[in-house]
Amino acid sequence: MIDESRRTDPPLQLRPPGWDEAPLARVHTVRRHRRRHVWLSRLLVLAGLALVGYVAAKKLEATWAQRWAQQRLDRAPAEAEAEAPALRPGDPVARLTVPDLALDVMALEGVDEATLDRGAGHFPGSALPGEPGNASFAAHRDTFFRALGRVGEGTEIHLETSRGAHVYRVTETRVVGPDAVEVVAPLPGSQLTLVTCYPFDWVGPAPRRFVVRAVLLGSTTTAARSAPADTSAARPLLRALR
Repeated sequence: MIDESRRTDPPLQLRPPGWDEAPLARVHTVRRHRRRHVWLSRLLVLAGLALVGYVAAKKLEATWAQRWAQQRLDRAPAEAEAEAPALRPGDPVARLTVPDLALDVMALEGVDEATLDRGAGHFPGSALPGEPGNASFAAHRDTFFRALGRVGEGTEIHLETSRGAHVYRVTETRVVGPDAVEVVAPLPGSQLTLVTCYPFDWVGPAPRRFVVRAVLLGSTTTAARSAPADTSAARPLLRALR
């Protein structure tokens, strides 16, 4: 029997003498990096598709909401002869158009985030279009009120409601802070206030607010006087605009 402990045979060599393992290690490293890049590319593509899908869903939601509000407003004239019921959040208030700016948007009751994703919003408690007081509306600068960046003194703003049509003329524009609740406070006569964020080209939540003030030129109806607005509730609403 052979005594294995006394064997002097050299160990079996699977690689020839002088074999350099560095190139093989580099190949494995490159393969690992490639696999990581492939997975990273896939994740970025999925994230991009998810973002595109989210934006498309928001656009579709806004389009559907605008059509629904227009249909509701078209059916509402039959109720104009009677006393108008109290507006509920999300109810259509008016169709707001600025012919010189090609701006055309349905305004809904409320200025919460969900409402402003679907259209312009009417500040609860402020006057309705054509009524004495300060009819106040808001919308995002990167969607429905983007065109307000080109508005100027003398521009006409039209509001069509279930109770008539009203034409306003812009008297001033100004920039204020996000806590300037006085811009939606009651005013003498029949005036209109539009609020959006500023600057228009700001990336992310904008630090200031752009205000358009207009005065009523004419109306097809005579509306009743509305109750004074509660401006204390407007502060968080103005800050929530972006």
